[in-house]
Amino acid sequence: MVAFSRRFFLIAGGGLLLFWAMRFSSAYAFDQAPWFSTFGKVAVLPFFSYQHYPAIDRSMSSYYSHDQIFSLYAKVHPIAKWEVQGQYLVSHTSHSTWRTQCMGVQVRYLVSNDLEGSPVCCSIGPQLFYVPNGNRTDPSSPYHPNGNLAFGVSIGKEWSHIYTWTWKWFGWMGIGKNIQDPPWIACLFAVRGKILASHQFELCGTGYFGLGRESVVTIPNFDGYGRIGHRSVDLSLKYVYTTRWGGFQLQYLHRIYARAFPKRFQAVTLGYHLPLTFF
Repeated sequence: MVAFSRRFFLIAGGGLLLFWAMRFSSAYAFDQAPWFSTFGKVAVLPFFSYQHYPAIDRSMSSYYSHDQIFSLYAKVHPIAKWEVQGQYLVSHTSHSTWRTQCMGVQVRYLVSNDLEGSPVCCSIGPQLFYVPNGNRTDPSSPYHPNGNLAFGVSIGKEWSHIYTWTWKWFGWMGIGKNIQDPPWIACLFAVRGKILASHQFELCGTGYFGLGRESVVTIPNFDGYGRIGHRSVDLSLKYVYTTRWGGFQLQYLHRIYARAFPKRFQAVTLGYHLPLTFF
């Protein structure tokens, strides 16, 4: 009975996180799973994305874009209970040709670990990232310019069989702000499963919500989403094939709701997870 009550609580908690994740849409691509990478290993992940949206909701003029984004992401677990992540993104859009879109760092602290007997895994930490001033006039750039500071909390639960995990869920919610604009809220909820040790699948709902007072996207005089009360909801499906040399990733994302933001947005992302050991 106690085991059933605990499982019911965990599933209900996951459902509540999913509710919040389906209200907003995150544009910030740090790894938010609360479990940290292997101690002493550096994970390097290059990604390439192609994305398209045919229109922007509540725009004063018609606008669409075919975008290409290359991102380089790395994370390391250097000391006990701490993890550091970094990312760098460049983009080619209808507005600009191959320029830096965003760069940032995330530091997290492991509060509790379900693999060591705690009911759930929980990590917390800040994000600090910079968006170049030139990107504030690009409707394809979802970030609030220029410098942003955010703080987020991740919780999750993992189920395993023998010596490997079989499925897990996790959720994350964060709030951030740049210097001059109102704050934003971002969150996600994901479920991951593993089949035959090498095949992983993930279903994820993400949300991103700007607290600005403006309700119209002014194109061609666009000056960023920072003052706009934008909202978006995305669903994504990811497949990962792991080998002894790393993992290949393929992800499809579809936007199911947008307000004052690019609508009917779709993206396909290819990535590779390269584990490195330095100590």
